[in-house]
Amino acid sequence: MQEEVRELQLRLGIATVLVTHDQEEALAMSDRIVIMNGGKVEQIGTPKQVYSSPGSLFVADFMGRCNRIEGTLLNEGAKGWFLDCGPAGKIRLDAPPHPDARAGEHCQVFMRPEHLTLSQGTRDHREGLKGQVERLVYLGSRSIAYVTLDGDIPFQVHLPNKPGPAEEFPVNGPVAILPQPGAVTLLPD
Repeated sequence: MQEEVRELQLRLGIATVLVTHDQEEALAMSDRIVIMNGGKVEQIGTPKQVYSSPGSLFVADFMGRCNRIEGTLLNEGAKGWFLDCGPAGKIRLDAPPHPDARAGEHCQVFMRPEHLTLSQGTRDHREGLKGQVERLVYLGSRSIAYVTLDGDIPFQVHLPNKPGPAEEFPVNGPVAILPQPGAVTLLPD
């Protein structure tokens, strides 16, 4: 039905207002999305903008599962910017979180579960978040790894399932979570 309505919208060139609480439906059917919270507009943007660059914590959580973590900014010169997340480890940032960023500054970031990779063991990783797999749920096209980071922080990683034998992550086994480039997004205050 979504495809039929979307095809009609495009073919006839008509403006349509769709009210939904289904995030996937909104992403699939819209050119622009208005996210409201308590009767007030939180953000207006394209589907990609509201999903990838939310303007508030509410929008980040509302538009899909996101992992949140906080830490202290580190500037390691030529190596770049990192977020030190305490016992959980540290993650590389693609760029300074804002133009006036200073080492030692506290900030929060989010990462979508599908933009993370998981590897076994933690000893060989100087970067990444360290923890252990609590549960692995197979869903056909993907699996969800429920991980508890060191420091008792819950995280999810969505893993694509590939044909043939797949890398297994044993329950209670140590893992490292590494964000893909562009996956770490600063949460607005």
